[in-house]
Amino acid sequence: GGLPSTGATLLLDVGARTSIASWFTKAGLRFSFNIPMAGQYFTAQVQKALKITPLEAERVKQRFGFEAKTKAVLEEAWQPIIKAINEAMSYLQLESQLPTTAVTVIGGSALLPGLLDWLHEQWKLPVALPTKLLWQQKYGMVVKSNQEEGTLMLNAVGLVLGELKPYRDWPTVNFINSIVL
Repeated sequence: GGLPSTGATLLLDVGARTSIASWFTKAGLRFSFNIPMAGQYFTAQVQKALKITPLEAERVKQRFGFEAKTKAVLEEAWQPIIKAINEAMSYLQLESQLPTTAVTVIGGSALLPGLLDWLHEQWKLPVALPTKLLWQQKYGMVVKSNQEEGTLMLNAVGLVLGELKPYRDWPTVNFINSIVL
């Protein structure tokens, strides 16, 4: 599907070290911030909880995700991310009358079993892996791969930013002061 005519789509990029939450409308990138927690943090939490090696923890995390023996650990580990995004959603709704209408998840952790359903439970919004959109293709953000029809690379958003000069002066709001690592 395309971008909503009203509201914004949250693009959540959960990488190895950081998660990036970016809200897009038809006009482009409206808001973005980094959260210093992602795949490595989730693996460390699984390792600690199950008392296994880092390598085993990575394998178990990827295999079970939000199901079976890693479910509770990952639900707990994701809480600061959920909290920060909830605060950002509220801010965008209040300050810009901009509701979040859908979520697209990318990055290594996007493929954790059960994650999309779990995020849907948290936000009661449609949550999906990326599908190709015209603006992504225009900026070279879609890469063909064997696993997915199109894998979205958020790094390429940097290319888009060159065309978004009006947004450079927007005030920034930090929603992650409460996160303690």
